[in-house]
Amino acid sequence: MQLYEEAIMEVLTSTIIQFRDNLRGLEEEVARYFKHETACCGVTFSQCHIISALDVHGETSIKQLAAIMEQNTSTLSRVIDGMVNAGLVERQIDPADRRAVILRLTEKGKGIAETINQQFTILCQQVFHYLPKEKHAMLIESLALLSTAIKAVRHQDPEGSDDP
Repeated sequence: MQLYEEAIMEVLTSTIIQFRDNLRGLEEEVARYFKHETACCGVTFSQCHIISALDVHGETSIKQLAAIMEQNTSTLSRVIDGMVNAGLVERQIDPADRRAVILRLTEKGKGIAETINQQFTILCQQVFHYLPKEKHAMLIESLALLSTAIKAVRHQDPEGSDDP
């Protein structure tokens, strides 16, 4: 029985090592891609994420944006300050709550969001070109499962949490 358990652990360890190595490779490739592509838009990686979040969610308060992005509001505020100065985002006092500030993309910010979306769509099209069509749905489902699992692990670990 012990030999059987050891064999199972060996296979499991081998699987985890393969998963780990593939995940690292994916992370490195995506980081390289975004480093190059967001530089073309003249924004940083953090700014790219904020632009994308505002593009998807529309006008929102900084508190709501921090919750959406799972970031600290003070850290987010510093990045947004630079984006306001660069003409990418504008702030407006919320008429419903004078203590809250509403953020929205400027026309320049919307243009960058459109460029980022186009570049990412092209990347996805190119990636899918190299994958068999019958695997497309499986990949989408697998990425959704992986994303959910990683988020669950991250929220389980208070030491590694980015929660505001």
